[in-house]
Amino acid sequence: MAQPTILLVEDDPAIRELILEMLAGRYDIYAADSAEAGLNWLEAAHCDLILSDLVLPGLQGRDFIPLAHWQCPEAPIIVISAEPASGTDRWSSFGVVAYLLKPFDVAELEELVARTLQQRGGH
Repeated sequence: MAQPTILLVEDDPAIRELILEMLAGRYDIYAADSAEAGLNWLEAAHCDLILSDLVLPGLQGRDFIPLAHWQCPEAPIIVISAEPASGTDRWSSFGVVAYLLKPFDVAELEELVARTLQQRGGH
């Protein structure tokens, strides 16, 4: 069985590398440093889960999330951001299943990813 595929959209290289290292080996991960790069990847690829920051260069995460959901409606989205979660309650209609505030606990993110993928389809 193929490993689940995760799209990570994070512009901070240190956080992006931390998440990549943490999830490597268990998941196929594509890392994008902008919302535009993430959307371009979604045009050509399938995704089981999306991890996204909100504050990004160019197109912001708040705008990326509805577009990503439109391109890949079956993929749940976990938001990871230093920005407080106010006004994000409407995002569940765009596939957002969790909001993790930076700085985040690595073990908490690992568990959240595993649980979300398991709920999605038994991965």
